[in-house]
Amino acid sequence: MRTHDCQPTLTDTQVLEFCKNGFLLLENVVPDMLNQQAVAYLNEHPVGEPTAILFEDWFVDNVICNPAAAGAVRSLLGKNFALPNLMSNHRIQTPAPAQ
Repeated sequence: MRTHDCQPTLTDTQVLEFCKNGFLLLENVVPDMLNQQAVAYLNEHPVGEPTAILFEDWFVDNVICNPAAAGAVRSLLGKNFALPNLMSNHRIQTPAPAQ
């Protein structure tokens, strides 16, 4: 299991808000260029579980271990939290039938 540690980035109030609301919205922390690169990768690897993307340094460094996102996870889970070992692709063409 791969782990990661970094500085926590959420305040106590933000942690409490996450606990109360059940979600955290981090806007614009991943540059559009990297979002486009991730979409291109998923288009080239059209599988439901593109787990191989977790071995792409550009994805791990800039998305999974993005300082703002990873810092939020660190704030919630503590030191040396586990990195994902599975990735899912839930993109669909709409309209789509109910699931």
